[in-house]
Amino acid sequence: MERIKFFLDDEQSQRTKEPAGKEVMDFSEIKNFLCEVDNYSFDQIRLRLKPNRKKIVIDVATGIQYPAYNDFMAKIQQSKYGSYFDLK
Repeated sequence: MERIKFFLDDEQSQRTKEPAGKEVMDFSEIKNFLCEVDNYSFDQIRLRLKPNRKKIVIDVATGIQYPAYNDFMAKIQQSKYGSYFDLK
């Protein structure tokens, strides 16, 4: 079972389509980052893209272990990918 999984609304692409000149969200790169900072503070996490806000949100997280999970979230928020996430 995959510990970190993305569920995309359009399921066609691993990148969001942005207007010319805008930064493109690369889900495989973001997933690699999440795997690197994974501190095993959860059993499984499913993420999805909120289309109206173009932000990644947590859909489901199971087996969360605090306070280590808070450390995982802090690493995401402080990273260069932090602006892609809506973790509130």
